[in-house]
Amino acid sequence: IAPLALVNNIDENGFNRSVIAQLLGSSESRKAFIVNLTDILRKNGYSGVNIDFEDVPYSHREQYSALIQEIKAALTPYRLTTTVSI
Repeated sequence: IAPLALVNNIDENGFNRSVIAQLLGSSESRKAFIVNLTDILRKNGYSGVNIDFEDVPYSHREQYSALIQEIKAALTPYRLTTTVSI
């Protein structure tokens, strides 16, 4: 059994909306996130990732969809799975 890594936006106060807005608001931030995520998954033997971002601002809906597509595109060549909690 190969585990999926869980990535979420929870901090000590619950789901952090501003962290997601920062990540989604910049293509450079998304790219850096994906590079780091891919590296962590590959180095630690995960079979993929489950993204569980909650309370995503509606104004960032398109950027959220783009991020998920970008993650999948980056992970697929390594045969890593991308799942999303809704």
